[in-house]
Amino acid sequence: MSHPDSLIGLRHREGQATPVLQHVTMNARLEGLLLDATVRQRYRNTTDKTLEVVYTFPLNEGAVLLGFKVTLGGRVSEGRVIEKVEAEHRYEQAMDEGDAPVMLQRAGDGLFTANLGNFKPGEEAVIEYRFGHLQAVEQGRVRLCVPTTVAPRYGHAVTQGQLQPHQVPEASLVAEYPFELTLELDASWNGSALHCATHRAAFAMTEAGARLTLAERAWLDRDVVVTVDAPSFVSSVRRVADVGQQVVLASFLPTQTRPPRASIDLKLLVDCSGSMAGDSMNSARVALKRVVQQLRAEDRFSYTRFGTTARHGFQRLAVAKPHHLAMLQAMIDTTQADLGGTEMLSALQATIALRGTQEQADILLITDGEVWNAEPMMEAAAASRHRIFAVGVGAAPAHSLLQRLAEASGGACEFATPGESLEAAVDRMFTRIRQQPLGRVRLQWRGAEAHAPAWVAGLPGQVFAGDMVHVFAGFEGAVPAEVALVAEDGDTFVAQGSLPASAEHQAAPESAQAGAASLARMAASARLGGLDDEQALALALRYQLLTDRTHFLVVHERSDADKATDLAELHTVASMLAAGWGGMGEAAAAAGMPPPMAMLAVPAPADMRRRSVAAVPGAMFKKLADMVSSDAPAERGRGVIARAQPTADADAVLQAALHHLATGRHDGLAAAIEALNPDDSMRQALSRLSSLGLDADTAWLLLVHWLAGYRGGDLGDEGESVAERVLSSVSAEQWRGALEALVDSLG
Repeated sequence: MSHPDSLIGLRHREGQATPVLQHVTMNARLEGLLLDATVRQRYRNTTDKTLEVVYTFPLNEGAVLLGFKVTLGGRVSEGRVIEKVEAEHRYEQAMDEGDAPVMLQRAGDGLFTANLGNFKPGEEAVIEYRFGHLQAVEQGRVRLCVPTTVAPRYGHAVTQGQLQPHQVPEASLVAEYPFELTLELDASWNGSALHCATHRAAFAMTEAGARLTLAERAWLDRDVVVTVDAPSFVSSVRRVADVGQQVVLASFLPTQTRPPRASIDLKLLVDCSGSMAGDSMNSARVALKRVVQQLRAEDRFSYTRFGTTARHGFQRLAVAKPHHLAMLQAMIDTTQADLGGTEMLSALQATIALRGTQEQADILLITDGEVWNAEPMMEAAAASRHRIFAVGVGAAPAHSLLQRLAEASGGACEFATPGESLEAAVDRMFTRIRQQPLGRVRLQWRGAEAHAPAWVAGLPGQVFAGDMVHVFAGFEGAVPAEVALVAEDGDTFVAQGSLPASAEHQAAPESAQAGAASLARMAASARLGGLDDEQALALALRYQLLTDRTHFLVVHERSDADKATDLAELHTVASMLAAGWGGMGEAAAAAGMPPPMAMLAVPAPADMRRRSVAAVPGAMFKKLADMVSSDAPAERGRGVIARAQPTADADAVLQAALHHLATGRHDGLAAAIEALNPDDSMRQALSRLSSLGLDADTAWLLLVHWLAGYRGGDLGDEGESVAERVLSSVSAEQWRGALEALVDSLG
């Protein structure tokens, strides 16, 4: 068994009262859909030793680092991207020579590591990096997220996460790092509803657009989430000049043109590991209750909880009829974060293998995603016939892992931190799940000079209506006048307007000039995945891109009198523990200051069907689950004299009921079951059902209906017809009492 530290990386170390990392600020601007952000990490060596400081921090999936500089001793040094082997050699050489090298590396799934060498006592330094990130309109809004901390993850960071030992992030219970954020929005967002769900924020109108500032001291202990309504956004196209080519960014926002799917097969998979305790599990239950409301009579579903092991609530997919939904609601009510570790791979495999799937099933995964073993899950998702729709919960979920897992299977991803509406997130996810998505899409270039591009990057396998797709293309000659996204069956979406006659170039205003240069480099980054290793390395060096094979490096050369002479002591900057992680406190949502722009609530789909489902106390449900999930026969009479007639267990009662109901009648059902001598627990349940005003035949029908529902089955065509006719007369009050009686008595 691995050492506990290797499982979650949660440590409490001495010496954290005076942290080396002092403060972090972020200044960002949203120009259209391009976010350009600069982050400054301020350090101070408060010890009496020379340090080598290492800090691993998160960044958004898809973000592209565009610049790196270091301020030390009043001098500013620009970083350069060089090949990994050379960068590491030069870093070590500078350490040996007493200089102060600073290196920025990719550390894994959405993680980066800053290394500050020979940091002398009393010195102050600022590590600054700039990144660009294309935002996307998804189901009518843009969700801008700034990840700030790395929550403890299950598994081994080195052997499974492919991190170097010094890159492994640690979480501290006592670390505190202040965080400041300012976000500017250009005029294209004027009139849009702006909301910060995670922090108190101040909003102001500016000459150029709008500004959001965190209104009080914030900390690096939770994601910062800003949402902007984007109902007026449509497909668009942008063209920028690059060295020897023209780069086109086509942003498509498809609309729904196909009828929704008549029914769905949905497998619910819920993370019940220890890290989900507290906020995350509370969020999961809210989301699951919304799922119950969204399921329709034609749908089928299953319910699986997982931690160290996976536990199925249904052995095969169940039809979404009232008694099955009542059982699902009972399972949700009793769901806790009590199943140990996060063996997500085996849980995915067990869920995929569940019986009852026809051609394709969808998995709705609710988790914080805090695991290191990512790559095998990507392979399992891609190989299955299941799309994975992931809902990330908690104050700091693993964004990159969940997004990649969803994309690998053709699904989608939503995140909802404390303070965001889980119900709205589930509604948006069901909008996607019920769609018939556009598959095998391609670009179609139109116009008199419709030349094929030299390369295309970012084209997905399938597209959901309402979710924006960004596609880059490069042209070495003339650029066509128009571009369209075409699906295999002919659905077409044209990027609004024609391509500009000329590209954005050096004569443009400074902000547009910087944006054009950023887009050209982001286009190059999007191409890397389609190239072999040597081509990718050459492109990364040409465009100064940080990759698995390149690092940013700065060497601050010291004078002879200022050289570091002591051997540097390694100092790992621990992350703040994510708010609410593992039940340690709560990430309470702070209401933001009212923005000057109108705030609009996300509406629920008009066709959403609400169902009234009786809730069953969790402790009661466990008794029933334990009874009907056992394959062992009911205990026989013991003692010197056995009973003359053995009692019938649940299986025998259910089989007799199925045989009787196949006649299309329920009268006489009680007599048929009584002849089997049902055991005392079922007799007790029947007595309590009768006390609710139900006759014996109806009481037995309700009981066997419940038993069949737990098994994920039904009563057969005739039996289901009888049940729907007879049980429709059972009142809501009788249903509630019946469910309590069944669960309390059968165990």
